[in-house]
Amino acid sequence: MFNGLGVSLENLSRISDARTRSVSPENPTGMRSRSPEAEKLKQHLRQKEKQAKNRRNREQNMI
Repeated sequence: MFNGLGVSLENLSRISDARTRSVSPENPTGMRSRSPEAEKLKQHLRQKEKQAKNRRNREQNMI
């Protein structure tokens, strides 16, 4: 039973709310992982938004 009196490395996880992150060549900042598919979808949606904005600007300039 843990009573909080003995603080050592073996019971550190019981007293800490820390979250761990893995730092590696693929993830140098230790950011939370995201799926490659989600990133591709985000890029696709940004590109579509940019195209729509350009189209609206062209249409406004033609008027």
